[in-house]
Amino acid sequence: MSLFKIIKLGMAVSLGAIAWSGAQSSVDAPTSDQFRQRCETLSSLKLRHGTLTSTRYVPAKGEAGGYCDVAATVAPSTDIVVRLPDRWAGRYLHLGGGGMDGFLPKLDVPSSPMVSSGRNLADSGYAVIASNGGHRREDFPDASFAGDRGLLLSYANGKIYDTDMVGSEVVKAIYGEDPRYRYFAGCSNGGRNASTVAADYGDFYDGIIGGDGIWGEAADDVGGADLAGAVTKWVQTAQIGKVFSAAQGAAVVQEQLRLCDPSDGLKDGIIADPESCRIDMRRLQCKPGEAGACLGDAQIEALKLYRTDLVLNGKITGARFGLVDPSFLNDGLARSHLSMISQGGAGSRPGDVDLAREYPNFKRFFEGMLHMSGSLPKIAHYLDRGGKLMIFHGWDDAEVPPYTSVNAFKALNRSYRKAAGNARLYMVPSMAHCRGGDGADASDLIGAMTLWVEKGIAPGTAANPLVAWKRPPAGATPRPGMVGDPLFQSRRTAVLERPLCEYPRTPRYIKGDHNQAASFSCVMPKGTAT
Repeated sequence: MSLFKIIKLGMAVSLGAIAWSGAQSSVDAPTSDQFRQRCETLSSLKLRHGTLTSTRYVPAKGEAGGYCDVAATVAPSTDIVVRLPDRWAGRYLHLGGGGMDGFLPKLDVPSSPMVSSGRNLADSGYAVIASNGGHRREDFPDASFAGDRGLLLSYANGKIYDTDMVGSEVVKAIYGEDPRYRYFAGCSNGGRNASTVAADYGDFYDGIIGGDGIWGEAADDVGGADLAGAVTKWVQTAQIGKVFSAAQGAAVVQEQLRLCDPSDGLKDGIIADPESCRIDMRRLQCKPGEAGACLGDAQIEALKLYRTDLVLNGKITGARFGLVDPSFLNDGLARSHLSMISQGGAGSRPGDVDLAREYPNFKRFFEGMLHMSGSLPKIAHYLDRGGKLMIFHGWDDAEVPPYTSVNAFKALNRSYRKAAGNARLYMVPSMAHCRGGDGADASDLIGAMTLWVEKGIAPGTAANPLVAWKRPPAGATPRPGMVGDPLFQSRRTAVLERPLCEYPRTPRYIKGDHNQAASFSCVMPKGTAT
């Protein structure tokens, strides 16, 4: 039996002991003074796995409760932070990293506002844990840390183990018991982390949220959803180069909106169902002697390649991009992952890579040696034993192709239909990479996941509705009447709301205030079997 199963079996499992509000624990809650003393005594704790470097108690202020901040290091350079609330509800939340890691995430600001926006996670009873990904070099697109094989392996997967071991030990030391519920959430590289957590550490978790990430390989054709496949698409994109000017990119976006924006019953600058959008960009093709925002042959061909799955040797290896502004596409991710293959060196230039020849090497390196994306069969095992999974992805992601998540989710349902009943995919209209874009880009998925895990209330039901919203720019006046409910604090200042629809459903305007989620319904696209 694995160590994680032993830890898991030692947890209390009563759902009734923890209130959703996060205000109670199964043990008598200590007073603020008692908890401060517990925090201070942690400084003498000798970890079995790592070394404590600091402890600090932050007293309650206003409605915010007090908490204990703990820092630790696992040799040689995995720095870990743990935030322990004095009002603990038995919840453990591990936040994933971002980019090439090398920094400590802010515990009160998840990598995507889709995970939690406008709500203090510690005040909702979560002990929050995160790490720097195993190294201290925050460099992008280079991956100079990869010159050290140990640091590379830690970044790929090992840092999850190190962080969990320290987090679990510190939680047990201060509260006197193990967490009842364990969650993981991340976006971008944190979304990739989520796939390895589900596959390799699934016995340790109850609910996992992964956004704009990489979802692993399978025995059948998974449509380029693993990291090796994503690298091929990034390299292909880099080989195309930056052939679009900002004006040409804007012209493409406007043509897409003209044709596809009204299809959801509302002309609002948001394309709700990009998969049903049929566009012929030859309408924008330059006439003889014309220049400026029109598209030349190079742009037409590049757009076709961006928005087509990359096929090598008769198999889809790289998932396609969506209706993103093509002037936003860049070569950073190709360069960073080629730098990893060269073990921290300059790496091959994308233009020099023969994709058909190198793809097997990508598979051996990223999936074989590093296990950087969790396999779908193992993720299905996590789901089959009752674990819950939420995947989200911005349709306008210009970094990780959104069809990476779509293809992986389809493969999961195709091969593991029963297990897939515990998984949900939310494709977010007009959201960019993890945040931003013209659509709603904030939500409280961790709150919805907690209700699903602890109360058995599935997301998207009347008792657990899923809403996304867009916050106003700094200094802007909030739209009057956007009150929202107490759980979604920042909805009070939202400029628009939309329902989060379970894929393949998409939002469609029904009637009423077009900025309110209640004015929309989640519907199946035309021609899709229910």
